[in-house]
Amino acid sequence: TITVPVGTAVRWANESDKPMWVASDDHPSHMNLPGFDERGVDGSADQGYMLPVAYAHSPTSVYQYTFLKVGTWRYHNHLVPTDRGMVVIE
Repeated sequence: TITVPVGTAVRWANESDKPMWVASDDHPSHMNLPGFDERGVDGSADQGYMLPVAYAHSPTSVYQYTFLKVGTWRYHNHLVPTDRGMVVIE
């Protein structure tokens, strides 16, 4: 869990040997915060396009999302949904 001010860009770097695809809860819909999805499924301003699945699976992938809405945003690894975290925006 991290707490940051609104407007902060948070960056995830996969330095593990596990596949990673950062996505907003709930699994599998990712609709708690639409647009907060490494693959950019909703075409939001931050993600404007759909990343290829191979990129999301890469152990060297990096994902960044700018949180513009105050709240508590839970997320998960879509590929291993038990891997979870939370970003608190104040």
